Amino acid sequence: TLRDYELRRYSNTKDEAMRIPEVERFASIKGLVNRYTQILDMSGSTPAKLGKGFTSELISQIDKYVAANKVQIGTVCVDYVKLMADRHIAANGNKMENLRHYIRRVPAELSVGIGIKHNCVVWLLHQISGEANSIRPGKALHHSHSSESKDFGENVHRVFCLGQKHEESGVQRMDASKLRS
Repeated sequence: TLRDYELRRYSNTKDEAMRIPEVERFASIKGLVNRYTQILDMSGSTPAKLGKGFTSELISQIDKYVAANKVQIGTVCVDYVKLMADRHIAANGNKMENLRHYIRRVPAELSVGIGIKHNCVVWLLHQISGEANSIRPGKALHHSHSSESKDFGENVHRVFCLGQKHEESGVQRMDASKLRS
């Protein structure tokens, strides 16, 4: 069964074979995704579930995985930078007021430690600030709206900002607010 937004999306589609619910499209690709995707849980093994090695821990885990499985990496996606920095600070007893300084270091450290070393793309996911989260759907966001650290957006090569989801259509605006060659 199609959801309301899918019914609207497919309202002009005559071919019934094209009117596939999102849940079925996802199920059909799940095997392929599982074959080419590896998830590394960096939450740590302590009862508090705090990984504490920050970028060095992530780089080390990826290096171990590549060596053990003799694979090449195409893309690394880190979700999400603020939480990784937050866990590192909490696990090591550092001061929370330094959070933005940890966040701003991530792009350069992972670019060198993963991207250049493994000749792959590194995607870093990071929150937009609470203030920017109130921007209406359809309006452009900018990387300077990043949560806790405007430097984060300045230290990456490309930035794509995903706007608020439009309630009725389910569509989100995606803007490239920075492109560096």
